[in-house]
Amino acid sequence: MKADAILNQLLRLRRLSERRALETLLTCDGERRRAEQAAEEAAGEAARHLAQAKAYERKHIESFAGQPVSENAIRRFRESLDALMEEQQRLRAVGEAKQQTLRERLDALEEARASFRMRQNAVNKLDHLVTQQAALTSLQQAGLAEAADEEQSCGRPVPPASGN
Repeated sequence: MKADAILNQLLRLRRLSERRALETLLTCDGERRRAEQAAEEAAGEAARHLAQAKAYERKHIESFAGQPVSENAIRRFRESLDALMEEQQRLRAVGEAKQQTLRERLDALEEARASFRMRQNAVNKLDHLVTQQAALTSLQQAGLAEAADEEQSCGRPVPPASGN
């Protein structure tokens, strides 16, 4: 196989690798966007729940003010507050898990970007080399053609052109 054909085949393979890296990059970016949205939704849900729990607590404390409150009412109130706090802790845990997923997706996205840049640089370098090789081959062929013309005009035999 000639050097030009080998370089062109290698360039084709590197472009294919670059295309796959771009597809991976786009996939990772989509996963990052979904993880970001999920993390924002989880944070919003936790914030809404906390606001509702504070409002519930405030409302009941105000209703207790200025009047005698039974121990059962206080116990029920504490139990409901405990349940609200457990739910808040669960929502925080969900939010933290979503944030961890987002960090992982961001790391994967950064790796995909680096991989794509590396492959893109490799394609650019090889493309430049192929262009240079094509120009060199063209110059060599022009030189051989010129030498052949000179040889024919002088009546000397022309050596066969050697391929790369």
